[in-house]
Amino acid sequence: MPDIPVAVTRRDHLYMIRIGSYLGDALRSVVEAALGASDHIVVADARVAALHGLEAVFAATPKWRHIEIEAGEWRKNAADYIALCERLLALGMDRQTVLVAIGGGVTGDLVGFAAATLLRGVRVVQIPTTLLAQMDSSVGGKTGVNMAGGKNLLGAFHQPDLVVVDPAFLRTLPEREYTAGLAETVKYGILGDKDFFFRLLEDAGRLFTRDADALAAAIERSCRLKAGIIGEDELESGRRRLLNLGHTFGHAVEALAGCDGAILHGEAVSVGMAMAARFSEKQGHLHADGADAIESGLARLRLPRRLDDLAAVAGDAIVGALRRRLTTDELPEALGKDKKAAKRGLTLVLPFGIGDCRSVEGIPVAEAAAFMRDFAHCE
Repeated sequence: MPDIPVAVTRRDHLYMIRIGSYLGDALRSVVEAALGASDHIVVADARVAALHGLEAVFAATPKWRHIEIEAGEWRKNAADYIALCERLLALGMDRQTVLVAIGGGVTGDLVGFAAATLLRGVRVVQIPTTLLAQMDSSVGGKTGVNMAGGKNLLGAFHQPDLVVVDPAFLRTLPEREYTAGLAETVKYGILGDKDFFFRLLEDAGRLFTRDADALAAAIERSCRLKAGIIGEDELESGRRRLLNLGHTFGHAVEALAGCDGAILHGEAVSVGMAMAARFSEKQGHLHADGADAIESGLARLRLPRRLDDLAAVAGDAIVGALRRRLTTDELPEALGKDKKAAKRGLTLVLPFGIGDCRSVEGIPVAEAAAFMRDFAHCE
């Protein structure tokens, strides 16, 4: 499978996304060959480590040390970040140490943020093991943790030195988490590649069975689309904002649900994309047929579009509590605290057509909140 270069223009930083078969000793070999380091500390999701025998892989040489963490959205917080940093320092890491994150988006964000901040910055390798992380969060250098006010409010841009993607990790991914990961994939089609959007729908059956060829093709195209955007706009000052399609509404859903993983990130983003399509239709930017096509595409990939769909996977009690919080002042607060909000209003990424998304600035928080309430109660 091909390597995908990510060339970050601002800092003249080039790294590769390696897609292939790397389970077992090959994980060590590919990292050592690319970086040439003599000291590595692996931070692995404990569940992934047990399923794939990672302790044995990294115990084979003194150049590699290995620790495990419990991953989950509820672990993506300042206290767990500090605890991880303390563990890494206790191992005697120095500025020559390479941190290697093995796990999903939470693991990648925590380890990436530790790499960005410990000793004023060390190299990091991302080895994502979930579909969402392989197609999206491991690429681009966004790191951080959640705070009481919202998601990812404490963080930094810190580009990896290598991303290693092996679709074989996905064989052990729970079904719900796997399906939720498809949300970030379809996002790339909606925001910039109409043909890719419809190809995903054609390949839906193969994706549901985790067909290796279909997965590799979808991962590669997603990574190529993101790599092109990241190289041009590392710090989200322009085109990179398009990657937030569905995220402003989706993050508000996650925040009001408690940011505890009861509603998965991909599920919230999927509903957020449906909201963005209907909001764009209401604003006169997107024809009703386009909004219908986006919603039907999400449904074809078994992704949630409405709160009722979330109730089917997260439970009536969780979504019932979410509905109640939508009617309170907590909703505009959640939208207003989104890291993309500004004093002049929200910046929303809205589809003007499939494959054509644009950033629209200055949307009043109250208007977006009123729309979310109407959307939630028109099911």
